[in-house]
Amino acid sequence: MLDLAPVELEVGFKFFQWDAITKGFSVQPSRVFQVLQGGAFDDQEFFIQVTRRDIDVIARLLRQLQSHDEKLIPLQPLLNQLYQLKTLPFHSPLRFLGYFGLLESLLTHAPKPDDRYDSITRQVKTKLALLENRWSSRLDYSAFNETRPGKIWTKMYSCRSQIAHGTAPNFDRGEMAALKSYKHALRLVKETVKAVMSHALEEPQLINDLRNC
Repeated sequence: MLDLAPVELEVGFKFFQWDAITKGFSVQPSRVFQVLQGGAFDDQEFFIQVTRRDIDVIARLLRQLQSHDEKLIPLQPLLNQLYQLKTLPFHSPLRFLGYFGLLESLLTHAPKPDDRYDSITRQVKTKLALLENRWSSRLDYSAFNETRPGKIWTKMYSCRSQIAHGTAPNFDRGEMAALKSYKHALRLVKETVKAVMSHALEEPQLINDLRNC
């Protein structure tokens, strides 16, 4: 659940106690190592100042998760996958592709073969545009050389395609230059997944309808 919050608090290990006798602690060493290693690539955002508002947002997310209807949108498996992505190295292509997989599972259906307007890319671009009109805090595209969301997502999908086919995108020139760097592209797809997943807690029926339309 902490991975869903705007400010992601990292907990190295957790103590638990089921009853008067059973207690212990749990830790996932691979995630702890990769989170610490990732700090070397994103050091400006590794140490954070936590405000009262941040805590209130986390508390609200927890309440929403506790009352969420998993039958409408099964978020728990997606939250587990969101958690597991941080066990991968920061620059692993699987981490980048994993966030795209989560985004598509939230928003898209299998494209109709006879409908060229039903592609996965078009579905994501169209549905994100609709959702952004409902969000009080929109996605931040200011870090990119191109700020039109539709154009950015076209380039994001080109980046995804290159990575999926084993090609390292060149962010210094050509089409990928608009994205500036892998770090910027990774941050955008991750923050988009978090925004859509959070909205699924607020308006689950809307996200369910969007996925199926």
